[in-house]
Amino acid sequence: MAMGAPGNPSSIHSFGRAARKLVETARHQVAQAVNATPEDVIFTSGATEADNAALRHTGMASVLTTATEHDAILQARDGLITVAVDGQGLIDLAALDHALSAAPKPALVSVMLANNETGVIQPLAEISALVRHHGAFLHCDAVQALGKIPIDIQALGIDLMSLSAHKCGGPSGVGALVATERLEPSKWQFGGGQEKRRRPGTENLIGIVGFGAAAAQAIDDMPHITGLGALRDGMEDKIKAGVPVIRVMGADAPRLPNTSNMVLPAVPAQTQVM
Repeated sequence: MAMGAPGNPSSIHSFGRAARKLVETARHQVAQAVNATPEDVIFTSGATEADNAALRHTGMASVLTTATEHDAILQARDGLITVAVDGQGLIDLAALDHALSAAPKPALVSVMLANNETGVIQPLAEISALVRHHGAFLHCDAVQALGKIPIDIQALGIDLMSLSAHKCGGPSGVGALVATERLEPSKWQFGGGQEKRRRPGTENLIGIVGFGAAAAQAIDDMPHITGLGALRDGMEDKIKAGVPVIRVMGADAPRLPNTSNMVLPAVPAQTQVM
């Protein structure tokens, strides 16, 4: 349907209005997937752009994050304050508390919801409570978690959230920054009035519609994904029984049900063959 729509979503003729309707339907679908307000969804070229907008264009004096974040966070801005994680990859809340006390204000904490390599799920509700106690703001890269576990941006107290279509079965090259009323970024591109004037330019109609459809389908399919957890655990148990020295990363922490990360101690990753 989107591939056959010739209109520019910003045009006022009938073809443009039809295209605009498709974009706004997708905006509602993406918002619904994370319990956000549709007006808060800003479509981007992907999560990397969304991460950069959150860290570079919100007027923060300091940004705190962890060493286990994706490079889209770790390379988005100079001078990041790195907070320690424990042996499971979970953020050290006491270390975060101390770092927030010393960090220049206003401060932004950026912590992913689920790790893209280990699947470890961070305690976002506890992080959010601590962040708000210090009068700071919270950004969350939720790319890996979308469609795998329930996400509620309001219940978790997240101010900014990055999403990507291709991690939930949608097309590559499209994502979103969900920016709540508590913290909205300044424009990071200049031109027209699209995407709340934050990210002007003709919208990627096909990508956006695909993102919306994938987000809606991913939520419908979540019960199936949840059931993979038992299969994952069984697989890990059998592998550990055959190779006792193997280590499952994040085994004692909450993890995404579809993710397993195993290593052989003292064996370079490039040479590990199962």
